[in-house]
Amino acid sequence: MGLQGLPPLEAFSYFLVLLVSVTVHEYGHALAAIFEGDLTPTKNGKFVWNPLYYLNWIGFIMFLLIGFGFLGQVRTRPELYRHGLLGEALVSSAGILMNLTLVLVATLALRLSDVHVVGNSLIGGNAPAWIVDALLTLFRLNVILAVFNLLPIPPLDGAHFLAAIIPGSMGASLRHFLPRSGYLAFFVLILLQQPVGQFLGLVLDFAYTNLLK
Repeated sequence: MGLQGLPPLEAFSYFLVLLVSVTVHEYGHALAAIFEGDLTPTKNGKFVWNPLYYLNWIGFIMFLLIGFGFLGQVRTRPELYRHGLLGEALVSSAGILMNLTLVLVATLALRLSDVHVVGNSLIGGNAPAWIVDALLTLFRLNVILAVFNLLPIPPLDGAHFLAAIIPGSMGASLRHFLPRSGYLAFFVLILLQQPVGQFLGLVLDFAYTNLLK
């Protein structure tokens, strides 16, 4: 899901919605870390609503062009979390929870706009077309961002969550490896681009038919 083939107005809407979605996702990580007693996001200027402070521009442009990439990052210090591994699980999942919250907001707004699924098509809508299009983009993007980040591939959020809940030496080894995993997910996703894309498409179809019908 990228900008390819989109009309200029839809491309601009996609760009803005992606900025909002990334900012809310990263803000969630920062908020959870601060709640856990780690003030690193505040000290690093990563506890703000300005998307420019979060974005990885190379990854962001990749996402715009090919539909996946590393959009942003909030650095934290898990050793400062007051609840230890439980805190790591909370911080790692906070961004995904924020994306799911945006999915819920978009779903409620689309239902109020009387947009629903019939077969494989979305019909209806008593709001202006540009608002409905923006809400649909918000819905689609945040379903994809939530599920994509759940993948247990380092350094995605799903791998951090998995490392926090796996007991013993296996979990400790994964936690030790995560800061060194770099762009591993990027190379894995290049190799698995087709099956991952098909999986995300199936999840998106499921979300359409079960949330907007």
